[in-house]
Amino acid sequence: MRTALAIRSAAPGMPVGQGGERRTDSLFPARSPLYPRKMSTPRRPTEAPFPWRRNLAGIFIAAFVSLLGINFVFPFMPLYVQELGIEDADAAAAWTGNIILVSGLAGVVVAPIWGQLADRHGRKPMLLRALIGAGIALAMMAFARGVWDLLLYRTLFSLLAGTIPASNSLIAAHTPAEHLGSSMGLLQTAIQASNTGGPVLGGVLAELVGLRAAFVLTGALYVLSGGIAAVMVKERFRRPPARHSIARGVARDFRAVLTNGPLRATIVVLLLAIGGNNALFPVFPVYIQQTSHPGSATAAAGIAFGAAGLTSAVGAILAGRVLGRAGYRRVVLAAAAGTALLYLVFATRPPFWPFVGLIALSGLLQGLMLPALNALVALRSPRGGEGGTFGVVSAFQSLGFSVFPFLGGHIVQWLGLRAVFLFSAALLAGTLVAAWRLIHDERPH
Repeated sequence: MRTALAIRSAAPGMPVGQGGERRTDSLFPARSPLYPRKMSTPRRPTEAPFPWRRNLAGIFIAAFVSLLGINFVFPFMPLYVQELGIEDADAAAAWTGNIILVSGLAGVVVAPIWGQLADRHGRKPMLLRALIGAGIALAMMAFARGVWDLLLYRTLFSLLAGTIPASNSLIAAHTPAEHLGSSMGLLQTAIQASNTGGPVLGGVLAELVGLRAAFVLTGALYVLSGGIAAVMVKERFRRPPARHSIARGVARDFRAVLTNGPLRATIVVLLLAIGGNNALFPVFPVYIQQTSHPGSATAAAGIAFGAAGLTSAVGAILAGRVLGRAGYRRVVLAAAAGTALLYLVFATRPPFWPFVGLIALSGLLQGLMLPALNALVALRSPRGGEGGTFGVVSAFQSLGFSVFPFLGGHIVQWLGLRAVFLFSAALLAGTLVAAWRLIHDERPH
């Protein structure tokens, strides 16, 4: 007769109970107090599901708060340049292009280095560096005594910034592939929502306290968003052994990206799209100054940029659903074609309120196109190297964000406003052709 307390040890091949413990021939069931669950093999921490939705929420809040602040001031940069002594509107647009070019090229140099450091030391530290460091640089712009000081502080900002590349790499590293499209769309929603409220609030703030005080408040919002990210964002990161120098790592990242055909094709399309949309950055405030508008030029520019940000946020919210139905290629093609046509209409120099309606439509199309392209970059990036990949992609983006506004500002000075709208329309037409030839018909899984 068996003794009541005889419990045979589990052997390989024995059936497994619901709790993960081996079943035995004991008289005591697995849930008995005499056969507690703690006898089962504990689950390893690495097997626990990662809270990627919490991460996404933290990144969303941090991106929104920081970019809300930056949109208090950056859309009005040509007006700040005028305040610093460059009074002619066309010359202010050209100077704005110069500042964006020099500072953007600084970003081109450091972006791959930050990406390499992200893969070595973690992506969350890079996000915190971007938020807090850039916040300090933004506050310093309030104390610029002239355009050369502004150029110096704006370059420092570019050297330290990188909120969106750091956010993209965190999302790419920890988000399931089937949710990448909607997750990138949510990040784009944060960007565009800040683009909505920032210019409107910034225009009001500039009227009340001036642009210098707005720079200080912007820096404070950046630092605040760094605190939010420190608390909410988690990272599962295992530091890899350092097998090469940072310089060799950056070279390897560039080689890996440029030899990856699908990823290289996506970057080409992304660069053209960025160029078409950002060549107009120094132009819009100047255009508004030269049209009949309600209130001051700063407030009117805030209304126009706010309308574009609002519709871009709507487009980004819809991006996950639209991408799931139509696929990445069709969305990019439709958005590029539509934006190119709108920029041709801009070239006719419509009055202020039709102009606001057109810029709102272009914002909607951008809100659909950019999440699609960023999701394609994430899907085509090697796992474990997201930081390096997005560092290289960020370098190309910084190139687009700097060179094309520089060209746009000088085209205005040389050829007038109509020419720069035609230039942007041509770049979006190039985006359409490149997407047609280089992006295959893919859909989110």
